Amino acid sequence: MLNTEQKDTQSHLLRVNFDHPLPFTFEGRTFIGFEGDTLASAMYRAGFRVFSRSFKYHRPRGLMTMDGTSPNDLVEIDRVPNLHATTTQLEAGMQVRSQNAWPSVRFDLMSVLDHLGALLPVGFYYKTMIRPKVFWPLYEKILRRAAGLGSVTLDENPLHEDSFEKSYMHADVCVVGGGPSGMIAALAAAQKGARVVLVEKEPFLGGHLAISQQT
Repeated sequence: MLNTEQKDTQSHLLRVNFDHPLPFTFEGRTFIGFEGDTLASAMYRAGFRVFSRSFKYHRPRGLMTMDGTSPNDLVEIDRVPNLHATTTQLEAGMQVRSQNAWPSVRFDLMSVLDHLGALLPVGFYYKTMIRPKVFWPLYEKILRRAAGLGSVTLDENPLHEDSFEKSYMHADVCVVGGGPSGMIAALAAAQKGARVVLVEKEPFLGGHLAISQQT
């Protein structure tokens, strides 16, 4: 457990409010994260080290990056597939499920394929399952279920037009990246009278300055 001093220090440095718990569920079990967490940080604190399984052999995959550039953190959130846990801000009541694993990401029966790798070379299905041709639709369903990622529910689409934020802006200067250089460039252009748009993927500005505060 964190004492009060540790909580105050970590909350300031990590932008996590330990006084505001946020419950979420993963594969039917309830866990607690905190305001300011990403889904990945909340899951990691809860003890998760395996976040997904590899596409073909179902090998365990953990966090490799924290910026959404790795496929290892793809999960299904509130029935929306293939979202990055590392860049999704935690919200209370999130319903999270793993992908490409059964019955769970921790214990995946399909991981037996890892031990059969020598028998499953690249493209083996195109060489061994093309005859008899009449069975290909059956083979295709089995392969898609074994190697697919997220599932899309066509008759109950959770995505609606009002689920997306959109803005139409016209700028003289567009600065990509809200680190020190980006902020200085945006301010300099604005001071010259330009219409400036500063684009940053993180929910805060500062770049490495925000991280270096922890050292």
